[in-house]
Amino acid sequence: MRSRLAPAACAAVVALMVAACGGGGAAGPTRAPAQAAPTTVATTVPGTPAAEIQMCDLVTGADVSGASPFSIPLEAVKPQTAQPGSCVYQFHKDGEYASIRIDLVGFDSHETAVAALQAHSEAIQSAYGITREAVAGIGDQAAWSAGTAEDAGIDVVSGSRLITVNLNSPGGKVTDAARRATAITLAKLVLSRVS
Repeated sequence: MRSRLAPAACAAVVALMVAACGGGGAAGPTRAPAQAAPTTVATTVPGTPAAEIQMCDLVTGADVSGASPFSIPLEAVKPQTAQPGSCVYQFHKDGEYASIRIDLVGFDSHETAVAALQAHSEAIQSAYGITREAVAGIGDQAAWSAGTAEDAGIDVVSGSRLITVNLNSPGGKVTDAARRATAITLAKLVLSRVS
C-alpha cells in the first residue's frame, strides 16, 4: 500500500520543493531577501518534539565553494528562515550568477520521507516531462534530474530525512556530469554530518 503524507507534512514538502525547484532564468537566480535568524530544521513532522539543525552551519560556504562546479566565486551564504533547514549559496561575478540550495526535511517515518521523494519526482515529471534517474550508493533511495540546461538536483532519503540539493547555473555553462557530481558530493556531506 502506498504511503500518504500527513496534511501538514505534505504542505511543508510542497512549499519546500516548489522553492527548491524554482530557477531564476537567464537574468540570474531568484534571490531571497537576507535573513538574520539561524536556519533550523525539525527532524520530525511539525508539532512534535525535535532536534534542530542549522543548515548554513552544517554545510559551510567553504564546503560548498570547494565542491562547486561553477567558475565564479561564492558571494553569499543565506539561511532561508521561511523554509527551515534550507540554505542558499549564491555565486556571482561580473553579472554572472549561479546558486546551490540545500534543504533538509525530517519526517515521522522512512515511509513518509520516501512518499515525499516520490511526490517530488511526480511533480517534476508533470511540470517538465522529465523522468528522474535513480542514483545508487547514496542514502536509502535517491533520484536525480537535470530539469533544464539551468536547473538540476538530487533528492536523497536516509531514514526519515529527505535531503535535496539543487543547482542553478544560468546559461547552461556547467555540464550535467559536473552538476550531478556536485549534488552527490554535497548530499553525502550532509548525510555524514547528520548521521
